[in-house]
Amino acid sequence: MEQPNIQTNNVGNMGDIIKHSLLVQIMKKLIEYKPKTFVYVDLHTYLFHSKCDLVRFESETKKLSDIDDYISIEQSHLEETGFYLCSSGIATHFLREVEDSYCILSEQNPQTKVQLESQLSQYTRVPHYIMNHSTELPQRLRALPPSSTLFVLIDPFKLTLEDWSVQMATITECVKSSPDVKAVIEVFDYDEIDSDALWSKFSIDSVFKMIRSYQHKKYHLAVFATHNIADSISQAVKVKL
Repeated sequence: MEQPNIQTNNVGNMGDIIKHSLLVQIMKKLIEYKPKTFVYVDLHTYLFHSKCDLVRFESETKKLSDIDDYISIEQSHLEETGFYLCSSGIATHFLREVEDSYCILSEQNPQTKVQLESQLSQYTRVPHYIMNHSTELPQRLRALPPSSTLFVLIDPFKLTLEDWSVQMATITECVKSSPDVKAVIEVFDYDEIDSDALWSKFSIDSVFKMIRSYQHKKYHLAVFATHNIADSISQAVKVKL
């Protein structure tokens, strides 16, 4: 018997809203560079869109400021479909503006993966590949064209600091091999991980600069960017708790 995906309980909560608000602000800025190739990586995708506790969602959004662009995108999709956009749904909203764009997604729950594939096929023409496990990432990123734009959302459950370090090493090596790549990483976690230790590990390498970190109760988020776009991403990130 398939196990239910526990991510269902988190759809539209405060952590989700902060994460998605940052995603919108960063994607909007990256699109302004008119990238020839734009690759979006999501290491814990869940679905394209999902049912949502709208009362909770509306209540939580009132606690934040400077998230109007995100709310506009979310409300438009809710009115059209009755569903709440998840990260991949938000990303493809922007990626459809780039001729050469694609998504590298990861979803380990078999039942959810089938739903995700069905939703992507129905709602977007942006090419995508769904990994069975994030360990496939090095192979997928190896073919990243020079001068690409890369956005990576790292949001898996219960990874250790060692696991995080492996992910970061993969991304860093990819960017090092193509110095013209513009790359942003958004990292999300909660409770279990010492966020200060996590951020320090991510900041060791000179390829990325920390732009902003957030902590709201149990939720920890941070944004990193390559130095060639660090200043503009810093100006774009405006979410206020």
